[in-house]
Amino acid sequence: MRILNAIAPLIFAGFGLAACAGSAAAADAKAPAMAAKAPAGPAVKLIEQQLKLAADGSAMLAAHVQISAAAAGKIDLPSSAWGEVQDFTVVEAPADAKLDLAAKGPNPHLSVTLPAAAESVSLRYSANIPAPKPPATDAKGGDAAKAAEPATRFKAFAHRFMNGTNLPVERYRLEVMFPQGYVVHNVPEALPKAKGRETVSRVRLIEKDGLQGAALEIAGLKLGDVTSMRIEYEPAQKSLAVFWFGLLLSVLYLVFFRDVLRPKTAADAEDHHAQDSHKQHE
Repeated sequence: MRILNAIAPLIFAGFGLAACAGSAAAADAKAPAMAAKAPAGPAVKLIEQQLKLAADGSAMLAAHVQISAAAAGKIDLPSSAWGEVQDFTVVEAPADAKLDLAAKGPNPHLSVTLPAAAESVSLRYSANIPAPKPPATDAKGGDAAKAAEPATRFKAFAHRFMNGTNLPVERYRLEVMFPQGYVVHNVPEALPKAKGRETVSRVRLIEKDGLQGAALEIAGLKLGDVTSMRIEYEPAQKSLAVFWFGLLLSVLYLVFFRDVLRPKTAADAEDHHAQDSHKQHE
């Protein structure tokens, strides 16, 4: 018993050292995991664009962009390829920040230069998009680029957005409002297609201030991801030619089938009865 009493403290001390070593090893194992949870780099929380189309094809653009964990200096944000833009105006930005929109070329982007780092940055800007130029013509007055397309009363609006930067885009939304008196005829393209868990369609029809439009919305765009839509719209009122054609058909129907439509009188009934009696006597 004296021997056990003498070595018991040594045994418990050994267990204590083993427990300390195990705790140290567990702490070392958790260190890389904690390092992996370090604050992420900058991200685009939101890109929201509102486009108001005019009858001649020109448009007014209003955009809102939100960035998180932004560092000081220059950063390039993905943008839509609007082509030539005019009257670019910064509506909201941090003090001393500089914005430059490059909406033309293979890699459209919005360059933002921030004077200091910020956890959250909100940017708003507007611009005018001129109407598309008419196609070049050859010496005979025809389209030099392609054959003439068949005439149609439908107009088409196509939009394509690609995230060409390393910054993830958490949410992208585009609203396009069509000119007064126009309504949506068809939505032949809305990509990417909604996934199984998504209950809302990629493109939704909307209405604001008496104008009809369409909204494209998607979440989680990484480098190289693309979203697009194509809308066909037409005048809300039917063509006058259709009205006059229908009126002409109505008049012709009344002229050639007036005997069928005219209500029968007593004289007509007697005449019809006399004709039946005459046929029976024959």
